Amino acid sequence: ELLTSRDGVNWVKLGIPTINGQQQKPQPDAFLLNGDVVSSTYGPMFIGTISTFIPTTALVTKYFGAYVIDLKANNLEEVFTAEWRPGSMYEHPQYPIHTYCNVVKDPFTGEWRILIEAIDPKHTKDIGVNTEVDRVLQYKAKVPE
Repeated sequence: ELLTSRDGVNWVKLGIPTINGQQQKPQPDAFLLNGDVVSSTYGPMFIGTISTFIPTTALVTKYFGAYVIDLKANNLEEVFTAEWRPGSMYEHPQYPIHTYCNVVKDPFTGEWRILIEAIDPKHTKDIGVNTEVDRVLQYKAKVPE
């Protein structure tokens, strides 16, 4: 569900949002967004991971994207969705991210930092609790001027 709060303590449920103006039928087994909400010219925008499947006992992702959040219409308008391609040897080729992600702009350098919890392919025995080794990785991107 989509919830809002003015103080971080009291929350108002807006209900299950539509995506691109359409209710998802049937609803997916999982739909978890993990990232950050940033301001944009279109209003609040979510940027981060998009998890839509549970291969074993863990919710993992291989998608990264952005949605404009329309609070009045309770709708997520897709800006983009792309498959996350592992950029290091510390990311599992099939399930690179264990859902967690933060996206922040460095005010000193102007670079965007993307922090992910990557699933280590070398030390992970199986995807799931107590059998998976995760690493926190940081990617950075400079915005073209």
